[in-house]
Amino acid sequence: MTGFYYSEPEIVDEPFAPEITSEIPHEPSQDSYPTFSAEEMPSVQEDLGIQDAPVNISYCGFSFSANTDYVLNQSISSSGTCLTVNATNVTVDCQGKMINYSQVSQGAGINITGFNSSTIKNCNIVQGNSSQIQCACDIL
Repeated sequence: MTGFYYSEPEIVDEPFAPEITSEIPHEPSQDSYPTFSAEEMPSVQEDLGIQDAPVNISYCGFSFSANTDYVLNQSISSSGTCLTVNATNVTVDCQGKMINYSQVSQGAGINITGFNSSTIKNCNIVQGNSSQIQCACDIL
């Protein structure tokens, strides 16, 4: 006879007892884990393309930090130079707001002299009192 054969499974009439040991399992060596220096540490924000929210600027004389985005959240004014960007890789978005500078003395709306890789955009820069000012620059 050819074809299908079936055999009954063997039934064991003994209770199941797991083997218990007092040995501590071997932990892998530290060498098996990846290590990173502070400079090499992966950033979840960078990996996901998440950027920090821009920092609000609400007054002249504001202090800037490198590698940061800023937004002007209201129109601002000053007697001389209004904003001095003293950091690299800075973005200032005025969002169409006004910077009124040199109302009393010479100055600039935004002074970014000596720093590179920065962007100034969407600014409405106005000189406050042009009749008495010898040197006034919107962006210097």
